[in-house]
Amino acid sequence: MVTTAIPELAERMRRLRVHGMDIDGDIRHRAGILFEHYLEPGFNMRLTDLQAAIGRLQLRRLPAAIERRRELAARYHEKLQAANLDIPAESPWAKSNWQSYCVRLPDHVDQRRAMELLAARGIASRRGIMCAHREPAYAKGGWRCSPAGLVASETAQDRCILVPLCATMTDAEQDRVIAALLEACRQ
Repeated sequence: MVTTAIPELAERMRRLRVHGMDIDGDIRHRAGILFEHYLEPGFNMRLTDLQAAIGRLQLRRLPAAIERRRELAARYHEKLQAANLDIPAESPWAKSNWQSYCVRLPDHVDQRRAMELLAARGIASRRGIMCAHREPAYAKGGWRCSPAGLVASETAQDRCILVPLCATMTDAEQDRVIAALLEACRQ
């Protein structure tokens, strides 16, 4: 989904979702004989009617799901503050939906070993930050960063992990994650 207050950008986004076509599908189907033109390469990014119907029903559950995610984030904050982990903060001007919860491990904790310990306890985790300049797809294109690298980004990629956070997570499940994460930090 893209939202914008810039009319030109909104027009382009609408065009890109229909293969780059200059005529919106609704107009094309109601206007009789029109020949469309493809002004730029685009995509077929429209929802099917079934996907849209399901999405509309799921939107009814969104406020409760976000509220539960916020509760879980608050529990993570409370229980991880004293663990020498850098935990995410919510800016005073924002209200996060906590799509994910990223923690930065202490310097003495190896990221891979911490993730392996979590996995051994049946807990999924992911690296929290990705650096495009370290990925083969960008290296092939000749994309380069400064000779010194992007120190803060690279450190974050090497030290951060995402821990589970979903609206259906129970307090007991979250307590298991917290216990395993704290165990990983003691090693």
